[in-house]
Amino acid sequence: MSGSGVDAAEVHAGFRELHERLGWGSRVYALGFGPKETCGVPTATDAFRLYVTRKHPRAALSATARLPRNICGVPVDVVEDAVPIVHAGGVLTARRRPVEMGDGISHEEVLNGSMGAVVRWEGRPGRYLLSCAHVLAPAGLGNRRDWVYQPEVAEGGRVRNNRIGRLVAWTRIRFGAHENTVDAALAHIEPDEDAVVNEIGIADVALKARHYLTQPEAEQRRVTGPVVKRGRTTGITSGRVVDWAWTGRIRVYDSRGRLRSARFRGQLRVKGAGDRPFSSPGDSGAVVVERGSSKMVGMVIAGSTTASIVTPAWRVLNVSNQWKVDLAEPQAPLGGP
Repeated sequence: MSGSGVDAAEVHAGFRELHERLGWGSRVYALGFGPKETCGVPTATDAFRLYVTRKHPRAALSATARLPRNICGVPVDVVEDAVPIVHAGGVLTARRRPVEMGDGISHEEVLNGSMGAVVRWEGRPGRYLLSCAHVLAPAGLGNRRDWVYQPEVAEGGRVRNNRIGRLVAWTRIRFGAHENTVDAALAHIEPDEDAVVNEIGIADVALKARHYLTQPEAEQRRVTGPVVKRGRTTGITSGRVVDWAWTGRIRVYDSRGRLRSARFRGQLRVKGAGDRPFSSPGDSGAVVVERGSSKMVGMVIAGSTTASIVTPAWRVLNVSNQWKVDLAEPQAPLGGP
């Protein structure tokens, strides 16, 4: 294993070694891998990243408390950041018709989230809304055929003419030692598809069918240029992928409204451009697109004040034993900022 050109198998081997050495204790809550940064600027050298909620000077730590400087010959960066939290919630929005990508939608028991994309389910008629499970099917509260609303319930959305679809499928978030990979849900667009949804892209990037990252790690690593998303809280924002492999803890609400820790594997970590956050509460479900290739990179599920956690597109669109969907056509671009 070298400091550059590290392949996916080597990264996973490094993650296993780090996990065996460090465990999932209070010190390290996540492991990442991506370009090493110097003064916030990515370099050509790969690095493992250890995420902690508080970083201490190395000299102030005992020998047993010090984190490794390298693993398998690859440098290790220690990064201080808050544990990511699901990005549901946020300020309220008005009723919009047609609903566009990034507009606020929610299950009747959730304050808010974002509409991701319009998709078609292989072998099934009609079109579907894609968003996060914690937006459309909150833990323990979602039931098949529940209504999805726009605007949200807190804004008076829980009335008949604000219904835009029915919940049909979702992934379940498990807590404890179980590793989650996807937080996603689908709602069948009802009652009038054409009146409800405008299939639309983001900024000057148009979404197209079969145009998303399909290879797990190999293709994710090539996303080096800017990515964009449109969310209901922060609108259109730009950023870049800083970890193409991220595994760690995310704070998620359970059925009693308590924040609990859930482990997620195989995610992306995205930082916003400049001092602006890439996403904020209310942006969960927003689709992330690579500006240069126009490919769907993934979907926002959580974040902190400094970065967002994004589930890769290939995981969101193809959930084993549950669904296989593709981006509906056409999804024309929205005028840029």
